[in-house]
Amino acid sequence: MIDFCGRPATEGVANLWRQKGVIAIATNPPKGPGRIGAVRDRSQFQGPNGDWVKRNTITGEFMDQKQGGSPFKGVRREK
Repeated sequence: MIDFCGRPATEGVANLWRQKGVIAIATNPPKGPGRIGAVRDRSQFQGPNGDWVKRNTITGEFMDQKQGGSPFKGVRREK
């Protein structure tokens, strides 16, 4: 049997890609820390209803509100 490139079908797909100059196949990102340090220009505080509210520190605008009792990850807390 012959493949689409005119070569015998016994060659694996990886060999065909290697011959065509394809360096690597897409892979998942490496395991490890995704973010190092806190997110800048944002802060969070716990509202009167117990939900955590995220705020833009430059404009003062409220960005997001999180239910469930746990704070946002990587966002500093207001004092």
